[in-house]
Amino acid sequence: MQETKRQFTESDVRLYNRSTIEIDGVDEVLGFDESVISLCVCGKRAVIEGEKLKIILLSVQEGRISANGKINGIFYEDEAKPKRTLMGRLFGSRE
Repeated sequence: MQETKRQFTESDVRLYNRSTIEIDGVDEVLGFDESVISLCVCGKRAVIEGEKLKIILLSVQEGRISANGKINGIFYEDEAKPKRTLMGRLFGSRE
């Protein structure tokens, strides 16, 4: 049985004293380390930046994540950046 990926249409973000963040509407965790957590939220990429970040709750079914550490910011990318070709990356052109 193949599981289909769920995409949420609404998201809530709660930030407590810049030390704990909770986000609903998370489709996928793209990657994380102590300074960055990269997410797909309602089909858009979101990045949490901070220091000593730790994911303390992740519920894929509910689309919820909670993390703590020092939260410096959360940033959203509204549109996907156009992909550059291999030749463009090698030679620095902006195709």
